[in-house]
Amino acid sequence: MASHGSDMGRTFTEISFEEWLRFVFDHPVTDPQWYFDIDADEWRGTSSIAVDYLTRLFSDPCRWCEGFSDEQLNQGFWFIVGQNGCHGADSFLDAEVPWEIRRRGIEAIAILFEELFAERCSDRLSHFDERGVRPLNSICYMWWDLFPTLGPSGKRSQEPFDAVVMDVMRRLLEIDSQACQESALHGLGHYQSAHPTRVKRMIDEYLARNPKLRRELLVYAHDAREGVVL
Repeated sequence: MASHGSDMGRTFTEISFEEWLRFVFDHPVTDPQWYFDIDADEWRGTSSIAVDYLTRLFSDPCRWCEGFSDEQLNQGFWFIVGQNGCHGADSFLDAEVPWEIRRRGIEAIAILFEELFAERCSDRLSHFDERGVRPLNSICYMWWDLFPTLGPSGKRSQEPFDAVVMDVMRRLLEIDSQACQESALHGLGHYQSAHPTRVKRMIDEYLARNPKLRRELLVYAHDAREGVVL
């Protein structure tokens, strides 16, 4: 591990995948979180390495998340997708990384939801603060609010990125997990302004497959269909 700076506020320039996992997740759970501390360590790797590490994590989450609590994982995933100045999920937007490599990383998000969030989130809804949620429900619900999506711009040059992200959301709607389905609807609701026809079609297909949805999720699906989500 190569770094420079004092013991407090170190900046890492070279870090292995295993060291990166510890850098992201191996912290006490605090409020505010560790990464808001002015003296927090930082990692300044390249976007290509960040995409590689994220893809490895998303592709086999149960293996790489072993040993961390759900609370630590939730805190770490908020860091990955929310604190994008530290070469987190924003690396998927870096055109210097070949598109096919970035595409595989985005597609792997579906595995993260299928294998980790669906198993460790409770079947509770977060958009109205339902009681009984587990720690990972937080990042599961907010993922597409934090992930650096390009959809709202509606630029044609961003179509490949949008198409892959929306296909991931479609896969999440097929997971037998209310938390994962709610997350996908949340994301699609934000994409509705840029891709109204596609979003409405995807949600209509979801509703047709699930005629017995609980009322709260049904209402949320209809809201997302019209782009009315917070």
